[in-house]
Amino acid sequence: MPLKIIDKYIIKQFLQTVLFGLLTFTLIFVVIDMMEKLDDFIDANASYSVVLEYYFVFIPEIIRLMLPVAVMLAGLFTVGKLSTQNELTAIKSSGVSFYRFTVPFMVTALLISFIAIYFGGFVVPEANKQRIFIEQNYLKKGLVSSGSNIYFQDTSTRIVTISYFNVKMGKANRISIQEFDNKDVTKMISRIDAISMTYDSANTSWIMNDGVQRYFFGGKDSVNNFKELNI
Repeated sequence: MPLKIIDKYIIKQFLQTVLFGLLTFTLIFVVIDMMEKLDDFIDANASYSVVLEYYFVFIPEIIRLMLPVAVMLAGLFTVGKLSTQNELTAIKSSGVSFYRFTVPFMVTALLISFIAIYFGGFVVPEANKQRIFIEQNYLKKGLVSSGSNIYFQDTSTRIVTISYFNVKMGKANRISIQEFDNKDVTKMISRIDAISMTYDSANTSWIMNDGVQRYFFGGKDSVNNFKELNI
């Protein structure tokens, strides 16, 4: 069904509200974080350009965190606005059913979801690497005892996600390593998922425990369950 004028109008109102929500959340996050870390930047004699770069690369992480909330609130506010201005009543009077009315919201939300998947898988890890680099050099956060929801792009074709990591113990929980084709970064060629991972100091390597290793070859999958896997 081709988009009608009402669909375009609803999508426009919805997207404007999403963008406004993201802008508001980003501003709040940056202001609060700046209040907490500004003294640390001053103590480290960081230049204005370093501070600006830090918060510039911090924005993708904020967007990743707040996009679902912004989309949900945008849907509520858009419907509320249409109702307040009696536009919702006019739409119903024209014979548009409730399910047909929700189509623009669902289609737009689905497209945003696809964008968010790519954004979270490729843009955010790169930005986080630079943000962590600045923290290590200016905020003295290179040595941490633990961390949760860690994800980074290890190489140009490999993405690593860790649910929980304890640096002192050398242990991690719920690990996923995704390898992509260097000729087509949207094509996954292998994936390793494990319940836990420990560091073997004797061999200076990591051992993944109780996991599954998958390879993807032209529509055919190869699955290998393992108790231990050295990486």
